[in-house]
This record gives sequence, C-alpha cells and structure tokens, in this order.
Amino acid sequence: MKVDSWNPNNAETATMEIRSSKPFGFESVKDIVADQLQTIAETIGNKATFPGAQPDVARYSKHASEMLGQSADYVREFDYTEAKDRVQEYVKKSPGRSLLIAGAAGLILGALLRRR
Repeated sequence: MKVDSWNPNNAETATMEIRSSKPFGFESVKDIVADQLQTIAETIGNKATFPGAQPDVARYSKHASEMLGQSADYVREFDYTEAKDRVQEYVKKSPGRSLLIAGAAGLILGALLRRR
C-alpha cells in the first residue's frame, strides 16, 4: 500500500486493510511499515528544501529524512526467520541470561501498561 502523505487517517486505513485482507502475513506488515516510513521521509525531505526554511532546521530535517529512509530500507530487508534463528541460538547458549532479560522486559512492560 502506497500512501501519498502521512496522517492519522492513513494509518487507520492501513489498519483496516490489514484486518480485512485474507492472506495476511509478516511481509504485508513489513511493506506497510516501510512504505509509511518512506512517505514520512519524503515529506520531511521536501519540507527541508522549502524556500525560507531556516538553515539549522533544514539540516536537521534532511538528516531525519535520511535516517527514516534508511529505516524504511532496513524494514524492507529484515529477515524474520534469520532473526528468529539468532534469538533461538542465543537462548540455547545462555538460557539463564535469556530468562533474566525476558523477566526484566516483562516487568517493564507490565509497569508501563499499569500506568495507562
């Protein structure tokens, strides 16, 4: 799904498309996230070159645009199975440390969710 510009309604539409599509998978989510990141990067990049933009703001906007573009490329190239294999290998090598990390992550996530 290619979106012209980012706004909350586009994210809602993307969510509705995800829920309504029958063949749903990780690749679909990757494409949607990467497209949204790329769209945001292009929008920020266009605003950075806007006439009258302050030089410092333009420089930071351009840098943010480049980083978002790189993030979109990373999301597109992310291999879920390779990441899963690396995590499984790490857990096999260090089960105690993995358990501590998972417990700490669970405590932090639980504390964050309780605050809402």
